[in-house]
Amino acid sequence: MLRPYGLDLSALLRKATEEPKEKRYISIAEAEECFGLKRWTVGRLIRAGKIDAVKLAKARSGKVLIDRDSLTMYLEGCRRNSIWSVRSFLHQ
Repeated sequence: MLRPYGLDLSALLRKATEEPKEKRYISIAEAEECFGLKRWTVGRLIRAGKIDAVKLAKARSGKVLIDRDSLTMYLEGCRRNSIWSVRSFLHQ
């Protein structure tokens, strides 16, 4: 239907279903599942300002969404620091 305009709709639909995009913001439950963190650990990281998060409601029970990139960068930094700590310990 859109071929005269240079668009192949079936190819676009295939591409959209084949490549699921990661969400930018994830819930605390998704962070627990994806990264193996506990709910309390995620909460402490948010309160300490080590990862970025957004609260959707002012109520105490409002849903909190975490910036996936922020959490990934934090965990990568922890991994790099622990590797350096192990290396420095081994070279003493």
